[in-house]
Amino acid sequence: EERAIVTDIPGTTRDSIEEFIDVGGIPLKIIDTAGIRETGEPIEQIGIDRAKAHIENADLVLAVFDAARTLDAADEKIIALLKNKNVIALLNKCDLPPIVTAEDLCAKLPQATVIKTRLKFAPNEDAAHSAREKLAPLVAVLREKCSALELGGADGVISESDRQEYLLRQTKEHLTAALHAAQNNLGEDFVVIDLRGAWEALGNITGETVAEDIIDAIFAEFCIGK
Repeated sequence: EERAIVTDIPGTTRDSIEEFIDVGGIPLKIIDTAGIRETGEPIEQIGIDRAKAHIENADLVLAVFDAARTLDAADEKIIALLKNKNVIALLNKCDLPPIVTAEDLCAKLPQATVIKTRLKFAPNEDAAHSAREKLAPLVAVLREKCSALELGGADGVISESDRQEYLLRQTKEHLTAALHAAQNNLGEDFVVIDLRGAWEALGNITGETVAEDIIDAIFAEFCIGK
């Protein structure tokens, strides 16, 4: 979704963006923050301070490093913040001539799991995957890390009742949004999207999913845009 303005100009991102996802039945709150660097701009500094606070409170941190340039002072400050944290380090731009290696990151963050990503995906290369197109290795590591986290209860796992409560809350939110769209004449496509979200959330409880022929019929009938 177009949730925030994104450019290649450093300091563009100021606000933290939050979203819930489901990884292997475990509900996660994902928070995307401003980058951490030295700045004299007061509004950007507020975003950086919030990013540091999120790192401090997070159960798991995904930190992105550029493999095509030397680690600078800003990177070293981020590494210092991550010393005692549970970390997945994403080493991006691995399709460019390497300057920073996975070994370099492991030496600085020995507790981190390092995953290589690349700007472009070559299907015959297994060493790295596209940050945009091939996220399966990252999702697998996320699932493994989340299963090991001490979340929810004393035994370190989230109970089935906790998971179902989360999914029921998601269902309620989708149904409320669908009802709001219908009552305010926002268009059938808005209603259908939230109804589908509610259906999928319930399907994660019952083990059923929305049949592809039903999805095809919905999209053919309402011509829902991306």
